[in-house]
Amino acid sequence: MSHPIVKPLAGLVITAALGVGLSWVIGRKIEAEIRASIAEAPDHYPYPVRLLRYERGLFSSVAETEHRYDLGPDPGAITVDDDGQAVLPPNRIVPLTLLHRISHGPRLDGLRLARVINTVKLDGDLQDRARRLFGDAEPVQLTVDLGIGGGISGELLSPAVDARLPGDGEAAGRHVQWSGIRGRFDISGDHVVGSLDAPGLDLDDGVMVMGPVAVKTDLTLIADGVLIGRVGSSFASFSFKGPAGVAAMSDIHLDADTADSDGQLKSTTTMAIRELRFNDTRVSDAQLRMVFDRFDTQAMSDLSRAINRFSAQQIGKPADNAQVQQMLAAIKPSLAAAAADQPIFAIEDLSFTAPQGKLQFSGKVQYVGDANLDDFAIGTDVAADAKLDTPVALIDLLLTLQAAKAVVPGANGEPVHLSPEQIAALARNNRDGAVAKGMLVVEGDRASTAVQFRDGALTVNGKPLGATPP
Repeated sequence: MSHPIVKPLAGLVITAALGVGLSWVIGRKIEAEIRASIAEAPDHYPYPVRLLRYERGLFSSVAETEHRYDLGPDPGAITVDDDGQAVLPPNRIVPLTLLHRISHGPRLDGLRLARVINTVKLDGDLQDRARRLFGDAEPVQLTVDLGIGGGISGELLSPAVDARLPGDGEAAGRHVQWSGIRGRFDISGDHVVGSLDAPGLDLDDGVMVMGPVAVKTDLTLIADGVLIGRVGSSFASFSFKGPAGVAAMSDIHLDADTADSDGQLKSTTTMAIRELRFNDTRVSDAQLRMVFDRFDTQAMSDLSRAINRFSAQQIGKPADNAQVQQMLAAIKPSLAAAAADQPIFAIEDLSFTAPQGKLQFSGKVQYVGDANLDDFAIGTDVAADAKLDTPVALIDLLLTLQAAKAVVPGANGEPVHLSPEQIAALARNNRDGAVAKGMLVVEGDRASTAVQFRDGALTVNGKPLGATPP
């Protein structure tokens, strides 16, 4: 007869053994998936990624990955040779190391397969700068939970900051007030839902102020590199004080909607700003709505992979003509497949209200050729049109500003600026000349123009370019 404690003890030992074994299996699977993801990174990520180390334990693991970013050549180091050609220095490469702390197996703080805490590993000067702002806190931390049912959720955090940074030499220090970032995301299968909130930034006590920012996403992955759904963001306000004055925007919204219909993508991006201000000049109700339509879904997926793969291979190399030709050769098959559907780019609405009245613009460009890009010609393969409707007073203002820049030779050949009367006369003559040539139609206090490009011919307001209206 066994002792009464034997069965509970045996059960505990078996449970512990199962927990250790499960944790080991999960840890091994996570390592395999991370290595596979890095191997596939060139198809999905335009910068090189490599695994620096992976130390797997029974209940936890530690990994480091290096991401290399190409910032291009230093503008201050560009020189000109004897033939007047720019000589580019080597591109600046910035390596960024991410530290991944992975816990896997049974946990007391939540039911999940694993948790991955991702932070940026900083060294040297970057570490010193980060500590001045964030102290011992992590500047950015991304926590990812892998659910038992296959779902993935996570949280992005950046702590609040109120710090005064010392200046370099005689330069004044900076005061940074940063309210931090909090973001959440959930992935179920190919469906991604996320949100991000940044309460605000104040730099140098009002020199640059950014009001609360909020972003929401609801997206579905339908092919490699192709997401459909909605991204919405709002900025309460943004302002900047500089030597020229104060620039400010308020009530800013940026939204993007992408849908797939029978293998073709249509994406609409809209930006709306309630008010823009530069010193005493104000513009209200500004809106920009852009549409990309008739883009083949699979072709766009192939194009995304081709561009990412080429970009990762070319990192650090100067952007010369040979590199451009190599890139075009790499993406040509995907471009040809996308061209077969005759894609469209349109600005459906660009409008704002100025003190002189409301301006409205719309335009569209469409590829109307076939999939053979070797015989591409703008005259036969591109169609475009545009319309502008604006207050005459706004046209006069722009022409006056342009005329104010004109100079005439003085008595001794020195440049002399025009008088206010001469500026007004020149602006008026330029407007009347545009009307006489048929470039501009004036009706009352409104001016308009319509441009169309078809089969290599350009017409303005229904007349071939250069034709004089009756």
